[in-house]
Amino acid sequence: MELNNMRDFLQKTYNKALGRMQAMNHRQREGGLVNASQSSSVAHSSDNHQRKDQSHLGHMRNGSEGWEQDDVPSPSKRARLERGNSFKSDSFQSQPPQYTLGDARFFVANDGSRDCLALFFTENLITALNDLSDHIRQLDYLQGPLHHTKMDARNLESSIERMKDSLGLPEVQGSEESLRQLQNTLDRQESKLLKARQRIAKLEQETSHSRGQIELCRDHSRYVLETAMEKANILRAPQPPPPIILEDEEEEQGDESSPPQHDSVVSMGDNEPELSPEDFLRQEVLDDLYNRRMALADVQAQFDDQARQGAENLARYEQAVEAGTYTCSRSEFDRRELVYGQKLTGALIDIEAEYDEACAQARALGLTESTYAEESLGFASGYEESTSTEHMASYLATRDWSSIEDWRSDIIPQGSDCGCEDMEMDEWDATTVEISDSASALGCGNNRKKIDRWHRIRGPPLPTPQEDVWTVDRAMLKRRRSF
Repeated sequence: MELNNMRDFLQKTYNKALGRMQAMNHRQREGGLVNASQSSSVAHSSDNHQRKDQSHLGHMRNGSEGWEQDDVPSPSKRARLERGNSFKSDSFQSQPPQYTLGDARFFVANDGSRDCLALFFTENLITALNDLSDHIRQLDYLQGPLHHTKMDARNLESSIERMKDSLGLPEVQGSEESLRQLQNTLDRQESKLLKARQRIAKLEQETSHSRGQIELCRDHSRYVLETAMEKANILRAPQPPPPIILEDEEEEQGDESSPPQHDSVVSMGDNEPELSPEDFLRQEVLDDLYNRRMALADVQAQFDDQARQGAENLARYEQAVEAGTYTCSRSEFDRRELVYGQKLTGALIDIEAEYDEACAQARALGLTESTYAEESLGFASGYEESTSTEHMASYLATRDWSSIEDWRSDIIPQGSDCGCEDMEMDEWDATTVEISDSASALGCGNNRKKIDRWHRIRGPPLPTPQEDVWTVDRAMLKRRRSF
């Protein structure tokens, strides 16, 4: 009896101390402590201790007597004992799970045997993973019917071709009944082929939509998980490209660095002359001008592509909002688009000013606009614009142009009413004007840049926006210079 009393006293004292430790641990976890392994390990040890005590009591006491009232844990004690074991493989059938309000992140938890990594899930991540699984399943559903429908269409096309060839056979042409039956069968096959092609178009449209949704959900999930892994220092360093890619890059660099074969033969044994200070300065100015021109072309292309890029961003945003993987409001999206346009406009103005400064330095060295415009792009200067007016005048003064003057004097003035016979011309002599006859279409280098920019700005026709969609007014973002 004294032994039982001593055991009961020790059991009550231990339970009271254990409850206080677990309550303190719970308050620490609620205060932001991420490591949950201590509470789980304490609960695990307490459960083992209780099972040992209960087994010991079962051996010491008579089974028919049962538990005494003082030995039964109270509900509050039972809750404290079970509070630490909060990481259970539950199916969440009774109530929906609660997700973290912050970012997805890894933490340390105890699975009952040892401390291991666990992940705080966000609701957006769970939604993206569920959507990814649904769209992959939908894509699997579509692949089979699409494959079989394409096979049916190919079989119908082959059958129709054979029937069309059979229509020209003498035995078919000689029998009106056979010809009529074959024509009816051909009409039915063509109708089936039309329906098969329509079904293929619908299935391919659904397949393309599913692939787009899969890519969107996969990118979102990958970004969230990689960010959490990077913060937990468990993300591996990026792997280098495959060896075959590196070999291709080395071959390209070797081709660019090695001079052409005929140049190497001509220059073999010849030492290149050293550049004079004036030529060296001229080359530096041209190199700087080339770099600024390339930067200007890059920024200008992004500026001209704003309308198309804005439409694509809006379509992605609407898809993400509809899928529930993006919670940004429409006003915030429009504000970001506007800020991006303002920054792009400022960058274009700055790079234009830098390019104008480089052009001024080139003119100060005596370079004409056509010379530095073409040489900065890597082309040799050979255009007539590179010749100054004074040089052209001196050149014309050294030539005899009497034959041209005589020819001009013999030309009948325009509008004169002299008798001229109409030429007889066959219709086949009149050739159609082709696009290659246009000087603007044949322009290249600096003469072509405005045409290319006009085509780039126009681009493919943009989709018609819905009436209830409000887009950003980009009138204020137009380039400060006229086209």
